[in-house]
This record gives sequence, C-alpha cells and structure tokens, in this order.
Amino acid sequence: MINKQSVRVIAGFLLIAFVIIGCEMKEKADKSPVLAKWDGGQITENDLEQKLKTIPSFYRPQGGFTTEQKKQFLEQYAVEEMFYDEAKAQGVDTLASIKDEYLQAAEGVVLDVYRQDMIDNKVKLSDKNLKEFYEEKKDKYFSISPQANILYIQTEKLETAQKARQELDQGKEFSEIVEKYATDDFVKRRKGKINNVHPGDRIPGVGSFPELNEMIFSAQIDQINGPVEMGDKYHVYKVVEKNERKYKPYPEVKKQVENFAKNEKRQQIEEDLVDKLFEKYNVTVDTTLLEGVDMAKADTLESYGAQLLISSSNPEIEYTLKDLAEDIKSLSGRARQRYTNLRGKKMFVNRKALDLVMFEDALEKGYEDNPKIQNKLHRARMVPILREYYKRFVVDSVKISDEEIENLYEEIKEKEYSVRPMAKIRQFVCPDKETAEYLLHRAKKATSKDELAELVQEYCTKTDRDGVVSPIYEEGTIPGHGRDSIFNAQIFKTEEGEFSEIFQDKEGNYMFLKVIDHTPKSYTPLEDVQDMVREKIDKKKQKQRFEELKERIKEKYNLQVMADKLEKKHPVDTLFSKADKAVADQKFHRALNYYDQIIKYYSDGKNDYRARFMKGFIYAENLNQPKKAVRLFNEVLEYPEYPDVPKEDCALHESARYMIDEIEGKSNLLEKIEGMPADSMQEEEEATQQ
Repeated sequence: MINKQSVRVIAGFLLIAFVIIGCEMKEKADKSPVLAKWDGGQITENDLEQKLKTIPSFYRPQGGFTTEQKKQFLEQYAVEEMFYDEAKAQGVDTLASIKDEYLQAAEGVVLDVYRQDMIDNKVKLSDKNLKEFYEEKKDKYFSISPQANILYIQTEKLETAQKARQELDQGKEFSEIVEKYATDDFVKRRKGKINNVHPGDRIPGVGSFPELNEMIFSAQIDQINGPVEMGDKYHVYKVVEKNERKYKPYPEVKKQVENFAKNEKRQQIEEDLVDKLFEKYNVTVDTTLLEGVDMAKADTLESYGAQLLISSSNPEIEYTLKDLAEDIKSLSGRARQRYTNLRGKKMFVNRKALDLVMFEDALEKGYEDNPKIQNKLHRARMVPILREYYKRFVVDSVKISDEEIENLYEEIKEKEYSVRPMAKIRQFVCPDKETAEYLLHRAKKATSKDELAELVQEYCTKTDRDGVVSPIYEEGTIPGHGRDSIFNAQIFKTEEGEFSEIFQDKEGNYMFLKVIDHTPKSYTPLEDVQDMVREKIDKKKQKQRFEELKERIKEKYNLQVMADKLEKKHPVDTLFSKADKAVADQKFHRALNYYDQIIKYYSDGKNDYRARFMKGFIYAENLNQPKKAVRLFNEVLEYPEYPDVPKEDCALHESARYMIDEIEGKSNLLEKIEGMPADSMQEEEEATQQ
C-alpha cells in the first residue's frame, strides 16, 4: 500500500541513496574499464557483467555471450539509462502514478531484506533441536499409520449374516460365502477382500463406520467376528493381516525434519515479531467489516470506503475498505479470484497488516539505505518511468489514418488475407480403365445424387462418404490422397456440375470426378481484419519513432561507446584448446564461438582455414545444419590448394570435398570399396589406422 510515510522517507533517500551511496558504490566498482559514457553517466566493464548476470538463464546463449552480443547489449544498456535520464528531464518521474508504482515495488524489496534479517537469519537449529523436534512431532509427520487387510461380508438381514457366519465357522471359503450372501457389489467384485484399512478412517468401498473400524483394530488375526449391526447393515469380518504403527528412522528423514522444524520456528519468530509490532503501533484488525461488504461502494463512495479495517496509532499503517478494493482490483485475474470470497478477503487483510507493520519498522530501522538493495530499488524506480515515457513519446505519438490502413490492406491482402479457390467433388476411383469408361458412361446418364452414390458403392474401390471429398484447395492436398498435382489440376479445370475426363492419379488408379461445388478465390474483408492491419502499422511506426528518439538522445547526451575494450584476444593455441574442450563437453555453440574468434583474429591462411573446417564439421555432425556446413566447407575449398605453409596444414581440402559429397549424397565410397582389390583395401585400412 502507498502511504505518506513511504513517500516521506523514500523521497528523501532517493536524493541521498542514489547520489551519495550510489557514488560510493561506483567508486569501488569503477576500477574496471569504462565501456560507455554520456553526459551524466557511464557504464564500466563490471557494470556490464553484473547486468548480464541478471538475464534469466533461458535467455542466455548456450555458448555464453559473444563479444558482438556484448557490444549490442552494451549500447542497449546505455540507451536505456539515457532514456531514463531524459524521462526525468521531461518530468515523468514527478507523476503521482509513477511514485505509486515505485513505492509498491520498493515495499517488496525492503521487506525482503527486512524479513531475511529479522526472521530467516534467526532460524538456527542444532542437531539436538532437530532430534527433539522429531521425537515431539513423529506421530504427526514421520509415522506410518497402522494398516489392516480384512475379509468382509455385508448383508441386509440379520438371518443372512448369521447363516454366513455359521458356514464360515464350518470352514467354508470366504469368497464362496461372499458370492452366496453379500449384498454389496463392491465387496462381491473383490471377493470380500478389503485392503488398506486405517484407524479412524473410512473403510475403503464400505463407508464410514467408526465403531466397526475400532473393532477391526482390536480383533485377533484370523478370528471371524460378527454379525455386527451398524448403519442398518450387518457386518461379518476377519482380519487377515495387521501392521502396528511404525516410525520412519531419524537418519532417513533428517532433511524433512529440518524443513518442518525450520518452518515452525520461522512461523513462531514471525508471530512473536508481529505481536511486538502490533503492540508498538497499537494495531487492531477488524475483519467483521468484510461480512457483506460492497466492494464497488468501497471503491467509489468516500464515506463507505473510509471505514478502517486496520487501525493504528501510526496513521501510515491504517488501511481502509477503499484501500482493499483498490489493491484487489490491481491484481491479475487469477490472483484476484482468490480474494473474491469472505475467507480470501480476511486472509488478504491479515497478511496486509503484517506487511504494513514490518515495513514501517523496516523504514524506522533504515533498511531503505541497505547497499544490497540499491540496484533493485533503482530498477524499481526506473521501470515505471521508462514505461510511461515510452507510452507518452512513442505509443501516443503514433497516428494512423484510415487511408494508411486501406493502403496496407491492399498491399498485403494477396499474401495474408486471400482465401484460395475451394472445391467439393464426388470421386469415382476404379480398379481398371475399362470399368472407369463404363462407369463414366453410366454416371453421365444418372439423374440424381442417390444414383451416383449407388454407382460409387457398386463399382468403385474408394466408397467412403459415397465418394464425396471436401474441402479441396487449389494446389493443396486432397483428403484421402495427399498431395497429387494431376488430381488437383483435373478438379480445378472441370466446370461446376460437370464430369472430368478419365485420368490416372499418382498411385496409378483410373478415375474421374464430378465437381459438386466451386468456391472462387476471395479475400477476408477489411472490416474483419482492420485491427490486425492497424496493429502492423502501429508496430512499424512505433519502431521508427523509437529509433528516431534513440538517435536524438544519443546525440543530445553525447554517447560514446568504447566497445573495442571488450575485445580480448587469446593465444590461438588457447582458443583451439578451449574449442576442443567445449566439443568434448558437448557445448557446441561455445566451440563455434572460439572458432569465430580464431577466424577473426588469426586470418593467416592456416589457423582460420582449420577453424572454418571445424565449424563446418560441427554443423554437419553435431548440430544437423547441413546448409551451413556445406557453405563452410566450400569456404575451405576457396583457400589456395597449397598455401605457403606445410602441406599437412592444407590437407583439409580433400576432407572438405568428401564432407560435401556425403551431405549432398554424391559419395561413391561404397562403389570404390566394392571395386577395390583385397590387398588394396588392406593397404588403405592400414594407412588409415596409421
């Protein structure tokens, strides 16, 4: 919640923390080279590395950031900071809505470090504490409850149950008696076997009979019991197996013990802390107001919304019905759903009371000055300012006329909004040409759809849906046939209502067809896609506007990017070694990165030659990208056949040709082997091994 105390304290520390503390932090970090600077700011190598670490792992390239990627990111980082400076120069940071967004985010950041210090760091438990917790809580958390397996009969009448018991006593099998007397279908299907009965729990498939459950666990093994009358039923049972309560050994559950114990300890520390803070700030929570509350009135009627849910001697902690209505309204749909009922609203208010008193205490203790969170607070302030600036000076500046929408629609409608010609046909697929000729003669004389359907069923090899096939698009696939250009061409050159000539489809079947319906080519009307067309124009114009702003601001703030300082040239042997290790670790993109560095820094006709071949080999063998592989192998072949280096260093030409032939399916290696004399084959094998 945004409150006056938050505004007062944080507004003050913005000037101090971001300027004084920020400068102190910079002085320590700025020993690394400056990579970018502008009027009012700079980015060091350490700054860039820290920024890169904040990028989620699933967005990071597999081989790590290349130098080129770092250069691009460096400029984006600098531009973002300059946009932030420009947004403040335009007064965006003074808007009440921006301050509200910042304070909400800052509250969470401050509370995180406060809770860490005041609660989490105080949760310390020795091994003795954990063992004591285990002994105290083992029945609740670490026990395996008793379990019984029984044979069971349920009847509607006492006389039936007595007969069943009598026959069981005479030694007859339980399954036989169940089939004869039981009235419960579930029990009959299981032949009287009921497993996994637990104390105090319902009996699986039978129901909840607490007294019967208790009797089961006090009964002797293999002793027949009953009839017992319960719930208008009569029960006869025998316990065939019973396990006593067991406990999981402490060494096996030590990690669970630690988790449970820490959670309880953490909860107790928080409760004690909140009790002290409630007393310190004279806090009272009144959730009775929530019974029958009208959230719409709370949000709109001042007198109604002013009712206090949380009262305190400190006005910064007070929380009203209107505050609640605004907070819940600001939540996303799924989160908001959790707080629509009375129980959810009470949970929300009680949690809010804890957050408010802890945040107030955190501010009094100076947590907003904690150096650990200055970067997060800076980001929390920066994001809403940049978002509002982009909205004002990019999104809202874009104007789109109806003429522009119409022009773009005409430009792209053929590619994006056209509907291809479509047909519905009746096919006549015949076993041979003679049948097709006879059938076409009969079909042309048919006077109804029913007659045509009968002909399909009588003479054709494909009779599904009486030969009717649809939809079929021009140059598209045909249901039941797949892609068949001959078949498709026959459909769309035949007039609606007419029969085609006899032809053979791609499978060699003799057939003809009748076109039932032709739908000509059409276009989705502009009114149906107007919003999508507008969005395309909007995106393009926003991008253009942003690029214009970016160039203007780079010039205004005199941005200088020293990206060349990111260049780190390793010895060529080191790069090859790193690439070999990356391949061995199956980090192929990282290996490609090292080979790219070799090609860039060691273009001597030897090292770059070898690096290009190795890149091609990785694309071919490890990444399954044959086109890239062939391109690289062709680049290898462009090197002089025998440059001014030892012959063994240019021996990759032959390997490159072989790899290209393999990829393009031109290799005749098997033919060579088949035609090679046995002694030649042996010699070549020995040479290869050497």
